[in-house]
Amino acid sequence: MSPSKIAILGPLHPYRGGIAAHTTRLRKALQVKREVHTEAYRDPFPKWLYPGEHIGDLKEHPDTLEDVHYDLDYKLTGAWSTVTRRLIAERPDAVLIPWWTFFFSPHIWLLSRKLKRKKIPLVLICHNLFDHDSSKWKNWLSLQAIKQASGFICHSPEIETELAERFPTTPRLFYPHPIYDQFTQRDSSPADATTIQLLFFGLVRPYKGLDTLISALESYPGKAHLTVAGEWWGEQSELLARCKSLEQQGRLTLLDHYIDDDAAGQLFADCHCVMLPYKKATNSGVLAHAIHMNKPAIASNTGAFPFCIKHGATGFLVPPDDVAELTNAIQQVQQMHCNAHDFAPAIESMAASMSWDTFADKVAEFIPRI
Repeated sequence: MSPSKIAILGPLHPYRGGIAAHTTRLRKALQVKREVHTEAYRDPFPKWLYPGEHIGDLKEHPDTLEDVHYDLDYKLTGAWSTVTRRLIAERPDAVLIPWWTFFFSPHIWLLSRKLKRKKIPLVLICHNLFDHDSSKWKNWLSLQAIKQASGFICHSPEIETELAERFPTTPRLFYPHPIYDQFTQRDSSPADATTIQLLFFGLVRPYKGLDTLISALESYPGKAHLTVAGEWWGEQSELLARCKSLEQQGRLTLLDHYIDDDAAGQLFADCHCVMLPYKKATNSGVLAHAIHMNKPAIASNTGAFPFCIKHGATGFLVPPDDVAELTNAIQQVQQMHCNAHDFAPAIESMAASMSWDTFADKVAEFIPRI
């Protein structure tokens, strides 16, 4: 029997970042098919853990979503008890929660135990299993929460493999990261590729490999311009100085702040290629944006990138932290653009199997298996 009600708990719009965008879009797709009860964060993180611009108490924000309870707060322990009682009263067929950081381990551990007593399954949508800047104690704490799940959903083959090894009897659903569609598709890439326009988009964190990309740009033998757009996390003063030096040379544009959807859509439209030179990765919402905008991507051969990029057709895959191979890939994309190559047909063909509607169907079909 198909489930009649699904509950979702996590960061949602107007909170920023990829996890909130993913949770919000999945909720929208599920609402077409099922009744959805939603619990959202009003303030998920302390400032030291989320150093980006803080947009305040989301419960008071003018852009909150209808029929969403914005009560969860990291510093208000009673809020979790209130939300847990509300979830139990709703009696959903399952509670879906995004998982990506150890910080919520105690909350989810306690929530899962209370849900289990009422025979309500908890399903973790695993964006990562462990934090990118992880440690043994963080990993241990993460596992205490992860192992409480009744089922797992993931977009990365590597995560699915690790889940199968660690929790072989727990049901799993793998589906490629759906294509984001909130950006308005604009005209195709700039006609003149004699200077290739590159885009590095999203939070600037060390594991994303911007330093490797900057090294490639500094020594690039042709004409290239890079736009770095997004908030910077952590102390990266040396890298920031290198970016500003290239900006003074007219070879880089630095937009070191949050980029809204309208401005982001224009940035994607204005580039020839999206850059994802990650040192390690599971998946990336930025790639989902690139595919929606019919933009080729150059990405490290790690995580789910090989699953979502057809080498030489929709972009190029390079070894992580390899400046020479990254430079070579940029040259190949530039040459293909100069030869008037159209990447769109191959990208559109790949995108056809990566819709939110199909993903929502798969999620709804998966829950009765738990």
